[in-house]
Amino acid sequence: MPSPQRRVAVVVPWPTILKILAALVLVWLWFKLVEVVLVLIVAVLLAVTLDPVVSWFERRGLPRWGASLAVGLVLVGLVGGFLWLTWASLSSQASYVTEHFGKFESETLSRLPQWARASIGGDDMDQLRGRVGEYALAFARSVGSAVVVTLLGFILTIYLLIERDETREWLVAFVPVAHRPRLEKTFVECERVIFAYVAGNVITSLFATAVVGVSMVLLGVPAALLLAVMAGVCDFVPVLGFIASSIPAILLGFTVSTNTALTVAL
Repeated sequence: MPSPQRRVAVVVPWPTILKILAALVLVWLWFKLVEVVLVLIVAVLLAVTLDPVVSWFERRGLPRWGASLAVGLVLVGLVGGFLWLTWASLSSQASYVTEHFGKFESETLSRLPQWARASIGGDDMDQLRGRVGEYALAFARSVGSAVVVTLLGFILTIYLLIERDETREWLVAFVPVAHRPRLEKTFVECERVIFAYVAGNVITSLFATAVVGVSMVLLGVPAALLLAVMAGVCDFVPVLGFIASSIPAILLGFTVSTNTALTVAL
């Protein structure tokens, strides 16, 4: 006699469904607000790093807002001074790379081995040039967005420096009174760690700028200063920044010789 068939019913309770929907909404919000969140994080890191300098100006008699603006003006002066001293070279090198991009592209693609061509789009040179052009256009758009985001981050950093005490009190108000002393200790420890982290990144970025600039000059690679600045800026991004700054240097190395490109890669 055949055994009766059993029907299995899968019941998902409403709380589980709501949790899944909430998780999907959070993921959607993250993709929509990721740039805003990153700008806020960078602004907080910079504000915490610059706070000791602002406090030093405060001890010299400046009000909090005046000390924050003074630090901001010093940063703008340093960046502006560097650009003023190097703008002629940077602009000429950027123009050189732009004007000779087609030649660089053809020479570089022709020097690539067969497996490298296949990995980025196949054997058709026109198809490869189209892909490289799309990547270059996307990179240019990213640079433009980065400039806007940098300005917004700088403004937010100055605001956080001026409103440091008010912002800290606002955050502490969300914590129960019994846990506030521990939170204050956490703030102090976080400030120390963040300052060390950002200071270390600045040192490594300056080191990367110097090493890449000197190496490119010695190897005779075009746009050495431009590549050095790119290396220093991209070095702030862990791991991926190093790779991103290496690719243009290697490609420009191919315009000199294959051995030069391999040396640049090493």
